[in-house]
Amino acid sequence: MTKADPLALPFDQYQRYRLVADLLGELRRATGRKTPFRVLDVGGRTALLRRFLERDRITLVDLEPALERGLVLGDGGRLPFQSASFDVVTAFDTLEHVPPGAREAFVAECRRVAQSWVILAGPYHSERVAEAEELLKRFLAQKLGVEHRYLNEHRAHGLPERSAVEAQLAALGGEVASVGHANLDRWLVLMCLSMYMDADPALRPLAAAFHRFYNASLYASDHAAPVYRHALVA
Repeated sequence: MTKADPLALPFDQYQRYRLVADLLGELRRATGRKTPFRVLDVGGRTALLRRFLERDRITLVDLEPALERGLVLGDGGRLPFQSASFDVVTAFDTLEHVPPGAREAFVAECRRVAQSWVILAGPYHSERVAEAEELLKRFLAQKLGVEHRYLNEHRAHGLPERSAVEAQLAALGGEVASVGHANLDRWLVLMCLSMYMDADPALRPLAAAFHRFYNASLYASDHAAPVYRHALVA
């Protein structure tokens, strides 16, 4: 196992990046494309997408700095790139962290700098998803004494409405498909277990084996509804 091995990632991270990498693989095959994709990952300061798309040219843009090569500091609502600069623009579990009043500008900017495709992957609002996130927040607070920054932002901003994002992408000229992944019941249980093991240094080696087992053996079949995450492909 190497640092760059995607199977070593926590299962929730692997889910989101593998899903989009698989979708881009389908687009590559459907179009017969032989040259690398030019990809912009909005909110991608971790550069994890590079582990899945090693042959493609990936540029990162984020509000927060990191040491990753190719990272451009910028706001997703005012992207510092010319129109149609990239074949594909992606965002992973990012739109829900954008304040509601700024989400339309974020989506419009992703479309502006994309020549061919926009893929926005993440959780979208439903009563079941909101309930699952609230249960996870309570588990973290009551069992581990943790206030989770990102879940708190989900609650503060509210998750995006999938139908509204689909409608905006369609109005911007896209043919839109929505692909679901990560069965919600399984996601909740695995997130609680994963964070419990990660909080205990003695259990972290077990957690690593647990994540690898999911990524290698369960990811491919983990799409039964209801799901936690959708990838909107335009």
